Amino acid sequence: MSLLLLFIDGVGLGGSAGNPLREAHTLALDFDADAPGSYGYRGGVLRAADANLGVEGLPQSATGQTAIFTGVNAPLALGRHKSGWPTGELRALLRGSTIFSRLIGAGADATFANAFTPVYFLRPVSRMSASTLHMLYAGIAPRWIWQIPHGEAVFQDFTNGMLIDAGFDLPRHGPEDAAATLAGMLERHDFVLYEYFLTDAAAHERIPQSAREIIEPLDRMIVELLDRADLERHCVALVSDHGNIEDSSTRSHTRNPVPLIAWGRGAPELFAGVNSIAGIADAFCKRLVA
Repeated sequence: MSLLLLFIDGVGLGGSAGNPLREAHTLALDFDADAPGSYGYRGGVLRAADANLGVEGLPQSATGQTAIFTGVNAPLALGRHKSGWPTGELRALLRGSTIFSRLIGAGADATFANAFTPVYFLRPVSRMSASTLHMLYAGIAPRWIWQIPHGEAVFQDFTNGMLIDAGFDLPRHGPEDAAATLAGMLERHDFVLYEYFLTDAAAHERIPQSAREIIEPLDRMIVELLDRADLERHCVALVSDHGNIEDSSTRSHTRNPVPLIAWGRGAPELFAGVNSIAGIADAFCKRLVA
């Protein structure tokens, strides 16, 4: 079995009456269609996970993502929730035992699907994301934007619109193109991580697109991925680091639980007993490393 993890930033369960996840036309992201347990689309299984981890204040990306990738209660270790880029203390956790490092140490073939521009790596490590550091500290080579047309990488904006607007000569892709690339990578690797954070950016109103304009293409991409993936042999999972987009009454993060969804082989067991985002790393490693 291979496993593909969709890390979708800033998605919670519940939210306001104007929850864009409820108002958008969705299938895979229709979290409110069923109670946690059996999940309506393609036989998936939904669990709710705590992202607060016993720390006051609003959950944030740097600590939440570090908790997901390391299995350590990062906000408790740091003494607070931390937004943006990981601190030195969080980077030390990411240099230690992580999903990537554990899987690679056990002989599994793990990869990060996201495409980078070369200029990204001109920045200091203090301004790199937790997911990027997770990759680099495990010794995984980055994928580049010129691999996108060959079906070997997917940009964080899977349409490539941001890259095209920045002057890069790349094809404009639809959800189907990204889904095809990720499904192909699932066949070639034991573990694939893909990060999508425009959900969080839209909820903060940092990009021109509305929350619904982000949710619906993302949902189509996930639907296409589930249609293309061999779910009898492989598993596709979706997790998030904190709530945000589900509550249109605020531009801030929320303390709502976040979804853990699994589709395909072993879906009922994957997140069984996982009650917080700090349990995600063990869930994946136990499943992939016998």
